[in-house]
Amino acid sequence: MKEERTYKSIVILLGVLCILIGIPIPVLSTSPLPVKTHNQELQPLSKADSIRKLQESARTGSVAEGRQLVASLLKEFDQDADVHAAIGDFYRSIGASAKALEQYKQALVLNSKNSSAFYGIAQIYLTNSDDAKALENARQAFVLSPNSKDIRLAYVTALIRNGNLREADKQLDILLAEQKAASDANVNYVAYQLHRKRSQFLKAEQFLDRAMALNPKQYQWLSDKADIDEAKGDYANEEKILEKLIAIDPYSMNAIKRLGLVLEFYLHDYGGAIEQYQKLLSFDPDYSEALTGIDRCRAKRNDIAGQLKIQLWRGFNTLTGQADRVNTRFGP
Repeated sequence: MKEERTYKSIVILLGVLCILIGIPIPVLSTSPLPVKTHNQELQPLSKADSIRKLQESARTGSVAEGRQLVASLLKEFDQDADVHAAIGDFYRSIGASAKALEQYKQALVLNSKNSSAFYGIAQIYLTNSDDAKALENARQAFVLSPNSKDIRLAYVTALIRNGNLREADKQLDILLAEQKAASDANVNYVAYQLHRKRSQFLKAEQFLDRAMALNPKQYQWLSDKADIDEAKGDYANEEKILEKLIAIDPYSMNAIKRLGLVLEFYLHDYGGAIEQYQKLLSFDPDYSEALTGIDRCRAKRNDIAGQLKIQLWRGFNTLTGQADRVNTRFGP
């Protein structure tokens, strides 16, 4: 090998140099140091390291690497409940709910007190809006791991979905009392859901704004912001929020449709509504709701009496708003 020849040459040159300067020649091995070859097998990862790598694969979206780790884990640790629960988490993260459920259930066969498996199953049922089963599994997970923030949060979410607001409020207060949890975007978002369910829109909006400030990347929450504006009757601001959402996600047919409905039914901007419905038709030329929406808007736009009523109503609202501002400033 090239490395071996190079090593021997260095030994010979060192010997010659020692003779020339008159010092004893050191005894050196003529064999080079061991060199790691490409064919040398790597040491297998431990269970903990493999699970950590699987979790990292889920976070980074490295599905192919994750599947390889799944195969390796199942080969080495097929009778380990924690391994099956971790594999269930991986499958849930990539949207393979059926495979995730299979792994979670296997984890519970091996260990009926595996809270991670109950939590994962609850999350799948929450996603699928199977609220009764979500609550059943979230409660099991919570009984087993009452100190887990994520499990308590899933339990609160399931309670809200099932209308058990008193217990949800109690458990949420415990989370909000912890400084770290109170600064968690997801905790604030669930608090928003609870107060919205109670029609406490001011509190709901405060928690939603905090959640969005803590996690600005969660742009889907703009849809919730639009819900609050609609519930308050602030349709002008709802229009702005929906336009912001569409600017971020121009292919959101739900947001485009919703903006069209707001413009048509609340703001009576029929031209703007038609524009939104036409966007929907660019995605699906047979979209029946968009086609009928355009027909409705054209008919309303040609209704002169109806247009006059709208103009009168807008003028009345403007005068009322101005009067309210004067009363607020100077008193009645």
